Amino acid sequence: MWNKDLLTPFSLPNLNCKDFDDLKSSIVYNNISHYTKDHFIRLFENKIKECNFISLQGLDNFQCKDLILGCQHFIDNLLLKYNIKNVQIFEHDYNYYKILHPHIKYTTIDTLEKGKPLLIAMPFPGHLSVHNNFKDILKKCDELEIDVHIDASWLPASFGINYNIENKCIKSIAMSLSKAFCMGWNRIGVRWSKLQNDNDSISIMNKFNMINKISYQIGCMYLENYSLDHLVSLYKKDYDAACKFL
Repeated sequence: MWNKDLLTPFSLPNLNCKDFDDLKSSIVYNNISHYTKDHFIRLFENKIKECNFISLQGLDNFQCKDLILGCQHFIDNLLLKYNIKNVQIFEHDYNYYKILHPHIKYTTIDTLEKGKPLLIAMPFPGHLSVHNNFKDILKKCDELEIDVHIDASWLPASFGINYNIENKCIKSIAMSLSKAFCMGWNRIGVRWSKLQNDNDSISIMNKFNMINKISYQIGCMYLENYSLDHLVSLYKKDYDAACKFL
């Protein structure tokens, strides 16, 4: 029987399963040493296309592909490049921004400014899905020529999302395995960009092979053994039942 009194709304651990723990305990370096960066990117892209619970169109338009140490790396790179005061962020996005900048002034559709990049999560934390006004936001960003960068850290572990990211304003999107495979202990993901920037810190780290090799090799092992939506397939019925009960 579900008991709402047992829910812990703060500091929830990422969802996990015995399958992932068993795979983790079976890792042997000789079995994964052949994997390369290109293997990881190709496997990740194929698994995104094979997802049963989400659909993302337009990723093929992003031809510059770099490994990242989780989506936090992607976010911090943007904040380093522009400074958080020069990045537009909507209220109810990732709480990290409020912690970094307690007096942050959030943007709205009406106050979007030309020339200042927008960083937005998809799914959006405050709406538990794509931002309710996402289409209107992108339309205005196209009109004002605002560069949009999408933090899709939760997308691989989500369901019910079907979206096209072909808008001209979208310049980069990042995803990692942390949420889908409970791999916060081995943060690894991909940033897809439309334009190559050789002065960008992530680009530099990739160019000089500064991304931990074992991280993407372990990632390849998980990707070859499980779908990105494995946890959704495993727990969605129980999740739906709990929501109806509570």
